[in-house]
Amino acid sequence: LAACALGLQDPAVYTGGMFVQGSGRAFLDRKFLPLGRGDACVFRSDLHHGVEVQEGSRIELVLFFKDSPASVASGTSPWHRAAAEAGDASAQFGLATSLAAAGRHGEARDWLDKACASKHPEALFLRAEWEWEPPPGSGWQANTE
Repeated sequence: LAACALGLQDPAVYTGGMFVQGSGRAFLDRKFLPLGRGDACVFRSDLHHGVEVQEGSRIELVLFFKDSPASVASGTSPWHRAAAEAGDASAQFGLATSLAAAGRHGEARDWLDKACASKHPEALFLRAEWEWEPPPGSGWQANTE
């Protein structure tokens, strides 16, 4: 999956905006990208990124691209599998979320556990979230102890 963020206004009217960070850990290495009117940033969806507007308001157009109509229709991201099987924790996390979206919860949990074993931050968070509130349709029991 790829995304394209297109700036629609002058960045002087707000503070903050889109950021990228290398590790995915908190805000320690966060870098803001000033997207002016007409500027575009194209990136892979597994890039650690986000938006934080500290003052003012910000408007942008975001487009998402997938590799096939079938993956769009099913809401899945099958291209993560090869890298996940090779041990890439971000791909394992991506495959887990893709499988969960397709209702394949058992497989999703297996891949999520592999990403957690590599201390992948989003995987650890999602695993804890699933313990507290299991995905709908999974049949899992919440662990609130």
